[in-house]
Parts: sequence; C-alpha cells; structure tokens
Amino acid sequence: MVGSSSDVLLATQECLIIWIVTLLSFTIEHAGYDLFFKWWPLMMFINIPFNTAQVILQTELRFDKILLINSIYSIGFFFVVLVNFLFLRMNLTELVLRNSGST
Repeated sequence: MVGSSSDVLLATQECLIIWIVTLLSFTIEHAGYDLFFKWWPLMMFINIPFNTAQVILQTELRFDKILLINSIYSIGFFFVVLVNFLFLRMNLTELVLRNSGST
C-alpha cells in the first residue's frame, strides 16, 4: 500500500511540474483567472506534504494531529494576510511569491 501511494504521489508531482511549466510559458490576459492559473499549481505542489501527512494520520486515526496540522496551516496563512494588511500592503502576486518562498 505504501509503495502504490508513493507512485501516485510521484505521478502527481510530475503532472504538476508539467502543468506549471506549461502555464507559466503562456499568459492568460484579461480573463480574470490569470493569477489562479499561474499560482494554483505551485501552491498545490507546496501543499503536497500537508496533504500526505493528513492522509497518513487519518489512516492511523490520529485526528488530534490532523487538527494541529490544519491549525498551523490556517494560523500561518492568517498571520501572513494580517501582516500584509497592517504593514506591507503588497499586491496578490507579491504576497503569493513571498508566501511560497520564491523571493
């Protein structure tokens, strides 16, 4: 079971990398979805460790740790948005870049 889930994870990562490269090479102008199509694959790729941890913990019935992981993730996001709102005033593209650690 563990081997098959790692194969699925590897295939998913490969598909996401191909999708990221493809979408970053083309621009979607004036559609309103440009930020979604540009940054969603990257954010989903960053979320893979969180999602994998939740799947493993759910099979072990460790819902207390799932709650902890979700809380850390949500509090971190809220803190980034709050600091941006109060002090930094970055636009959405800058915020996503800094949140993902790309800059």
